[in-house]
Amino acid sequence: HYDVFSDVGACLPRRDSVDERIIDQAKKKTGRIINSQSEVGGWPKLESQPAPPDRDHDGMPDKWEERMGFNPDDSADGTADSDGDGYTNLEEYLQEKCVGLDHTVIEGDKFAFDWGPPGPPFKGTRDEFLNASKDLSIRLSSDKTIYRIGEPVFANLEFTNDSGYPFWIHPVQASINNPLEIVDPSGKKAVWKGESVSSVDSESPVLAQETVTVFSDFNCSKEYDLSKPGKYKMRFTSGLRVSFRDETGKSGGLQPDHLKSNWVEFEIVPRK
Repeated sequence: HYDVFSDVGACLPRRDSVDERIIDQAKKKTGRIINSQSEVGGWPKLESQPAPPDRDHDGMPDKWEERMGFNPDDSADGTADSDGDGYTNLEEYLQEKCVGLDHTVIEGDKFAFDWGPPGPPFKGTRDEFLNASKDLSIRLSSDKTIYRIGEPVFANLEFTNDSGYPFWIHPVQASINNPLEIVDPSGKKAVWKGESVSSVDSESPVLAQETVTVFSDFNCSKEYDLSKPGKYKMRFTSGLRVSFRDETGKSGGLQPDHLKSNWVEFEIVPRK
């Protein structure tokens, strides 16, 4: 579900109100077929901008061609397939596919990537490039340690880039993929109600050694059954999608296995 919800839409990296509504309804498992646009607020306001310069009129902007090593004065490279993956260079641009590098690198697969300045050149395997246990720190916290029955239990998640490479973190689509593991007082996993999760809603740059907030004040009481009094513990167990980019904009997408944060303990006590 990560790729579907993070990449779908006609106008990435931003989405219009129609895409936002449909994706939100899909996450919440709501929505229905409509008979008229008036049922959902009418037609959205569509704003346009001037087209980027394209000297050879091949459909690919000059700056994008220069960045990817193409000739902005040669229209023939629009129909060429420079990386031999079955997509023309124009299709690569339209689909925002990265020429010469797969979007997703599966653990253990061989790939080569030369960062150039400011990062050191690197060639190797996914395991050597991104060691989830060493390069990615995920810290879960809660506002308090004791909550009364019915009181909101809030969780906060921070993500730290411990590597020497800058990269981007993509939206955490956790509303479909149960984001937290919560153990109730009886030792069983708390029941997940499957409602929405507040998370980063667009790509966020993460510099080397930088910490960013993935979500804050996530209401666990709304998402999970925390009605039993007693001691609980919880941790983050969902996935994070990451893109590595050099200063020219070339990138390679990685979707690490589900990563686990620290355990956070809290207690639910009866109301007085």
